[in-house]
Parts: sequence; C-alpha cells; structure tokens
Amino acid sequence: SSTDGGTVWAVNPVSSNVPLNDRQWIATHGENEVYLTFKQLGVLLVGTESIFVLKSFDGGLTFPQVVEATTPEFGVQPGDQGNIAVDRNNGNVYTVFIGSAGNSVYMARSTNGGQSFAILLAHAGPSGVSYANVFPIVAVDRGSNVHVVYSDGASIFLTSSQDQGNTWNLPVRVSNGADTKTSLSPWIDAGDAGSVDISWWGTSSSNNLAPDAQWKVLFAQTQNALARSPSISQSEATGVFHTGPICVDGTGCASGTRDLAEYASTTIYNDGTAMIVYPDNQHQTNPLTYFVKQSGGNTVLSKSVTNAVDRMETDVAGSVPRRFALEQNYPNPFNPSTAIRYSIPEAGQVRLSVYNVLGQEIAVLVNDQQSPGSYQVQFDASRFSSGMYFYRLTAGVSHQMTRRMIILK
Repeated sequence: SSTDGGTVWAVNPVSSNVPLNDRQWIATHGENEVYLTFKQLGVLLVGTESIFVLKSFDGGLTFPQVVEATTPEFGVQPGDQGNIAVDRNNGNVYTVFIGSAGNSVYMARSTNGGQSFAILLAHAGPSGVSYANVFPIVAVDRGSNVHVVYSDGASIFLTSSQDQGNTWNLPVRVSNGADTKTSLSPWIDAGDAGSVDISWWGTSSSNNLAPDAQWKVLFAQTQNALARSPSISQSEATGVFHTGPICVDGTGCASGTRDLAEYASTTIYNDGTAMIVYPDNQHQTNPLTYFVKQSGGNTVLSKSVTNAVDRMETDVAGSVPRRFALEQNYPNPFNPSTAIRYSIPEAGQVRLSVYNVLGQEIAVLVNDQQSPGSYQVQFDASRFSSGMYFYRLTAGVSHQMTRRMIILK
C-alpha cells in the first residue's frame, strides 16, 4: 500500500497463510477498507476448492476479517474465480466465479461488509459449454447496478442485474465481426447507471491455439446495458499484440502457449474515457506492458469524477465540521514531534492511536468522548526509532481512517 502517490510503499508480507491459493484480487471501499479474495485449493475436504474473502480496516495493514464465501460441502463448488468489486453507494461486496462444471456463472454477494455471503446464479448455460475463458469479471455502476462479462471461447457476453444480483437480464453478445471470431479474457468497468466499457482479446482465427492466430484488444461500449437489447459500439483498441496460440487452461497449457505477460484490463479515467493496459510480445520476444487511452467517442461518465480530497469542511458559521476527516501529520517526516489534526461532525467516543508496521498499537493519543469540532494533537516520538508508522482515528461505530507517517532521526 502507498499513501503518497506511490513514492513509498508499505508491504504486508502475511495477508494469507493458507497452504495453497490461486488468483488473488483486491477492491477498496471508503478511506481504509480493503477486500482481498482468492480461491483456496483443497479446503476442508481433499480435492475441494473454496473462495475466501479477507477484509482490512486499516488500508491493508492487517486483515482481521476472514470469511469463507463458498462452502463446497453444502453449496456450490467454484471453478475459475473472477474479481471482487464493492458498491460505493451501499457497501455491497460482489465476487464472481464459474461453477465447477464450467457452464454456470455465479455471484457471491455480501450485504453486511463481507461478514457473510449469499450465492446467486447469474447465468446457466447448456451442458458441455465452458465459460472459463479466462475469468468472469464484475463491475458496479454508479446506480448500484451489477454487470458481469464472460466468454464461452468464441464470444463475449454481458449480463446485468438491477436488484443487487437477485435477478439477471438475459445475456447479450458483445463481440461481433470477422476480427473477433474467437474472443477471450473479457474485462469490464462501469460508469453512470447502465453505462459500461468492455475490452477483450480477439482474433479472426476460429481456433485460439492456431499458430498463426493474430490477436488484438477489442473495445466495446454501451450506455443502455439494462435495456432488453442494448446498443453496443465496437472498435479495435490496438493492433496485433500477439501472433500464435493463447491457451486458457492454466498450468495445463502446453509449453509455448501461455507466454503473454498478463491479462488485459480496462479502467475509466476521471474524465470518463477508457484506459486499457495489455501485454504485447508482437514487437519483441519478451512481452512488454502497454496502455492505450480513449481519445474520442462517447464516455461512460456524464461528468468528470474527481478524487475526494481530505479537508476540514465547516458549516456557514465555521464551527461545526461537515464531515469526518483525518489530516496528514505535519511535519512529515519528523523528529521528534509532529502535529495531527482531525475533525468529527458529531459527538462520540474518539480514539487516536499509533501503530508500527507489524500492526501493534504503540501509543494512544486520544481516547475520550468528544464534541463535534476540529482538533489538533501533538505526537512526541522521542522514544521510538526511525521508520514508518501509522496513526488511526476511530469515531463512534462508523468512522475510521488511517494515515502513514515517518520518523526520521
């Protein structure tokens, strides 16, 4: 994790200590919540698999909440697991996966902050069809609608839900045309309600293992994904980035058929345009990673989305803060003391503590009932050694924020 734009990184070496896990994903919510999910192999019963979801309340420093989202003995056995996403409006947590038989797409949903999960069926296909090409991917739009993309090996499909995953629209085919007869590895990101961007690997070859298959990154967009027949535009995001086979069978792939650096994925810039990162080994033997940015056409955001800035917002009278906030300490780095400012919009129990990189609480600066207002606390670190530390502010039962500071002696 980095709290300074990527200049300095804090590494948590033990997020999971299970014996064997596969395909980890993360998602964030609010200021400090981080969700980590993965599929564990050989859970409880020999030969079974299950999906675990871990939650951090301190920006990834520790993961105290560990939940088994799928229980293979009594429920659905997961196959390939896709990503995890959090609805920023209501905090719902979603992770998508393919059933062990390969022909069903499932959603694991939590409505209580990842404490428990319900397993919901998004789509069931005919027997013998496989949707493990490569992963199903989920995204949540700004209207709390949930969208999933997946591949049957030939085409990319989109299905959407307007009721938090309880019911789903009939899947619609996204990929179209001679340049994408074989379509793999879809990715989706969402903007306004019903507006989504989708990218995938496509080739004009009908065989993904053909030695002469030429692959491009394809891009599609719809702004009415919730309609019975969405309007979908499609374009080529890149030229040929790989010639040859692309195997989707993981460690079962033959040598030389799985040589790409990683999977392509798309995200939405704060002006609403799409950005796609993808591997390329067409121009030299060793794969390189590139990204392209949408330069024209429609966007999936009606207005620019800017990053929230932590600041002390007060009412007209200038006395009562409008929102909970914890400011960066100043000075930072520091020796031996620094000032920490924070604001609370309502009365409640307030605790301000300092932690080392192991997550151990080493100092309590505030632990008291406080009235609404802005406060400043001085932290004297004379007795502590140089290094990275974290300070966490908790107010009431719903507000918590953590920041990083550096003692430099």
